[in-house]
Amino acid sequence: MSELQGENLSQYVYRRVHPGQWSKKKNRASERLFVEEEGNGLSVFRADLITPRGVLQHGIDDAKVKSVSLAEEERAIGQRLLDSYGQTVDEWLQSDWRVVRLPFSAFESRNYWFDGPEPDGHMHAYGDHKLYAFELRDIAREVPEAELDASQAGSCLTEPEPSRP
Repeated sequence: MSELQGENLSQYVYRRVHPGQWSKKKNRASERLFVEEEGNGLSVFRADLITPRGVLQHGIDDAKVKSVSLAEEERAIGQRLLDSYGQTVDEWLQSDWRVVRLPFSAFESRNYWFDGPEPDGHMHAYGDHKLYAFELRDIAREVPEAELDASQAGSCLTEPEPSRP
């Protein structure tokens, strides 16, 4: 079960970590994980609406959609992700994909705002990414392997806790 057992998951968000955004030497996310081009939001997921495995499955599903896109560049990106990392959560985990968890307050106290969430918990965090990338990196905590274990998978979506704006 979650290391946050007893804490309210609605107070946290997850962010998917590409292998290139993780420093094995320092065993933490790179600050690049929290940088997007100006005007773009960081893709995050409400922890009370989706499991960590669901966050990875969302990335796989997105890659599958892109792989059949009419746009050649988009199609190539999706196919490259699937070819490089596989088509299952376990394959992505074996390829060093990770999920980190951060409290909503880490964003809110830095004047970020959120759109959504979508029914699966996906939303975007908008703010000054370049200014706060290092701070968010230091706050982010890797979701423990036990929470990503297939035997703990159940549904990728969680039963919602009381709503959070």
